[in-house]
Amino acid sequence: MKTIRKYTLSNTYKVVFLPKGFKILTVQVQKESACVWVMVDKDKKFDIPIEFIIYPTGVNMPKDNINYIGTIQAEKGDIVGHVFYTV
Repeated sequence: MKTIRKYTLSNTYKVVFLPKGFKILTVQVQKESACVWVMVDKDKKFDIPIEFIIYPTGVNMPKDNINYIGTIQAEKGDIVGHVFYTV
């Protein structure tokens, strides 16, 4: 059965385990934290490690093969982060 789960990115790097066939829906700021919403089949095994990485504007991006999710801004707009994931 499909469901939507939220993962809070409390800093610039986080690993979560997701099932095959997951679909990343969006990234947004909620209560001053970056959050990613993902559609998953909760009946499948959560065994695929997914790395979420937030790169600020102007910072070198040392990882290859990363997938862009979206851009987030702090509430006051002075910090901008670009959120990516890699499998």
